[in-house]
Amino acid sequence: MPLKPQTGGQRIEDWLQRLGDAHLPVLSRTLAAVEALRDKQDLQMRDLWTPLYADPALCINLIRVANQHRHRHLDTRITTADQALMMLGLDLSVSTVLGFSDVESRLSGKVLQGYMHACSSAYHQSVHAHRWAAIRQDVLPAEIRTATLLRPLAELALWEHDPESMLRVRDLRGSDGRLQTDAEYVEMGFTSSELGAALVLQWRLPHLVLEHLLPDKVVGGRTLGMILASRLDAVAGLGWKHPETERVIAEIAAYLGLEAEETALLIHDTATQALEHSPVRLAPEWATLTDAPDETGTHLPQYTQPAQFCLLPQRQSLVRLLAQCRTGEDERTRKDLELKHTRVDAIDVPISLALRALHHGAGLQRTVFLLADVHGERLQPYMSIGGDSDPSLIRLSVPIFPGSPLSALLADGKAHWLRPAQIKALKDGPYGKAYRLMDNAGAFVAPVRQGARLLGLLFADRRTRECALDEHGFSDFCQTAAALTDGLDAAARLQADRTSR
Repeated sequence: MPLKPQTGGQRIEDWLQRLGDAHLPVLSRTLAAVEALRDKQDLQMRDLWTPLYADPALCINLIRVANQHRHRHLDTRITTADQALMMLGLDLSVSTVLGFSDVESRLSGKVLQGYMHACSSAYHQSVHAHRWAAIRQDVLPAEIRTATLLRPLAELALWEHDPESMLRVRDLRGSDGRLQTDAEYVEMGFTSSELGAALVLQWRLPHLVLEHLLPDKVVGGRTLGMILASRLDAVAGLGWKHPETERVIAEIAAYLGLEAEETALLIHDTATQALEHSPVRLAPEWATLTDAPDETGTHLPQYTQPAQFCLLPQRQSLVRLLAQCRTGEDERTRKDLELKHTRVDAIDVPISLALRALHHGAGLQRTVFLLADVHGERLQPYMSIGGDSDPSLIRLSVPIFPGSPLSALLADGKAHWLRPAQIKALKDGPYGKAYRLMDNAGAFVAPVRQGARLLGLLFADRRTRECALDEHGFSDFCQTAAALTDGLDAAARLQADRTSR
């Protein structure tokens, strides 16, 4: 069933004003645990780590308070729960925690369950991401743990302040956690990640959370570990033997440099520990990972299957974004990119605008720009919207050297609508693994040039079977590819002007 995103509801700006400086309610178990520690004779900072790292709402609140109290000479934000405790000190930390309201007194029924499931999911992801960071010898695993735990900040706020919308989102996505973002966009006209990114700035939270929520550029290392943890949590309820679960495990194995069986045992052990110390006494979807990997089949999901839906094009958004893209520069887009990435190049703004035009304006669920190497022989993912939850994206390398299948296909320099037979031929060919990004139902691709040089490839598709590609979508895609070419040329001229001054 085609569904149009809501446009008459509250905007992100409205939500920022509505939420203001309000703190999130924390779990009553957390308050009880901290209350029990208050009178401990030899109370240490580490005694507060367990309740703090198990409750996303508490972690969010405490870091916000600490960043408000931080010394003025500090240029960087507090990025871990440990640092927040050290900044506030034991007495102030304990009194601050006990001053927060408990969620059980504010919410009830399915809404309370939704809030708690979000807390449980974030806790589960943070435990995996933290352990993987330690295995990879990350310089500050606690930062990874904290950023992962803080991911649901907007989702928690919405469960408290707009529970009806969140319940409809849950019904719309059904048992498939991978559809969460699409369902939010259809229901509210924006996603919790977009609202969360805005709240990170308003609430002075670590910028690593921002990069995790809306990763424009396809990046590796630290952010990938958090994305993999999110992806694992989304498919966990399907069971060990489900193809999607097996695929994610294979990607985690490659990320950690382990064998798939060894990785499955690591995931099982980590999930078992997480369940033992989970602050939420609800049966989480990820509890299936505590079963032995070789003793379980495909699990039947707890929720009903999602309603069939797709995103309808938003013509006004498409026209506006394409107009901005053609100029080669947009101050707001540049500022958003600079908050999340240490380096923003001249090509980044028009590319980001083009991907947003395809996703928000044309209703194409997954949009990717693949950048060509200096020799013009291979393409690698550079920016993405809607594809950031695909862990295989970062290691994708598509050959385009003379004689490769894609090189022959794109030799005319035009946009192409790849049909199922063409995609099958690519996947069955000698470089089949390079085309695993492509869905068997079809995809749009177009070479993008900057002057005489091939800069990269624009890619877009729809991932759900009920939402097929069509002529209108291909027309929008062709317009976007043309606008991006104009924008890149304009960006190059602007850059040359700045250099010459």
